[in-house]
Amino acid sequence: MNEANQITQVTKLYGFIAEEAQQNRFAVTLNKRFKAAGDDAMMIPMNIRPDDFYFTLSNMKQSHVNGAVIGAEYQDQALEIVDEASELCERTGLCDTVVVANGQMHGELLMPLALKQMAEKSGVKRLALIGATPLAGAVALSFVAGTVAMFDPWIEDLMALQQRLGTELDINRLAEGMDIDLSGYDMVINLSELTELSMISALPPLNLDLKQPRQPSALQLRCIELDRAYSGYESLLDIMTGTVYNYLTKEKR
Repeated sequence: MNEANQITQVTKLYGFIAEEAQQNRFAVTLNKRFKAAGDDAMMIPMNIRPDDFYFTLSNMKQSHVNGAVIGAEYQDQALEIVDEASELCERTGLCDTVVVANGQMHGELLMPLALKQMAEKSGVKRLALIGATPLAGAVALSFVAGTVAMFDPWIEDLMALQQRLGTELDINRLAEGMDIDLSGYDMVINLSELTELSMISALPPLNLDLKQPRQPSALQLRCIELDRAYSGYESLLDIMTGTVYNYLTKEKR
C-alpha cells in the first residue's frame, strides 16, 4: 500500500466480500502487510448482501479489482462463478480466494493451508477435527493421511463427506452423553456449529475455531471449563493474511 494510503491507476485492488466485511479485521490486517512490504496494493472491505453476491463477483472480471477474499457465508457459491478452480476447491465445493488475470477468474481455497502452516509451526503431529463440514474435509485433505481424526454427532454426515472427498477418513462419533477424551491429540480444530461440547472430557494444549470475538464459541467455553488454551479468529489473522498475501503476490501477479 502506498505511503499516502491512496488509490492510483496502478494500485492493485482486492476486495474482502462478506455480509459484514467492515466489522472484520481481515482487510485492515492484510493492508498492513501490503504497506510494510511497500506494495502498491489495497484490500477494500465490501459489505455485500446475499442477493447481490453473484452479481458482484461475476462482474469483477470487468472491473478494476484484481481479486477478492470471500467470507465464509459465500464460499459455497463462489465456485460456480469462477472460470477455473484448484482441485481442492472442486473436491470440497468451497472457494475462499479469487484472482483475475487475462480476463479469467481463478478460484482457490487457502484456509486449510493457513491452518496447516499454523499446525506445523506448533509441532502438531495428530489433529482432531470437529464437524462434518466441507472446510473440515478440506483441512483433513491438507494433512498427511493417518494424522487426522474427524468427529461429529452424525456418522452418516461424516460418511457422506468421505464419499464426496473420495478418500478414506478416520471418522468418529461425538454426541451428547458420550465421554470423549481428546487429550491424545496435539490440537483440536472445531469447524462445526455445535452449541455445546460437554461430552469432551479432556482437550489437548492447542484448541481453535474460527469464531469472531462477539460470536458464542462452544469450544472456548469448554476450554475455560477444562483450563485449556483457546484461539479464535482474531488470533489467526496473521497466519491467514500471510497465506493470502503470499498467494496474491505470487510472482508479482
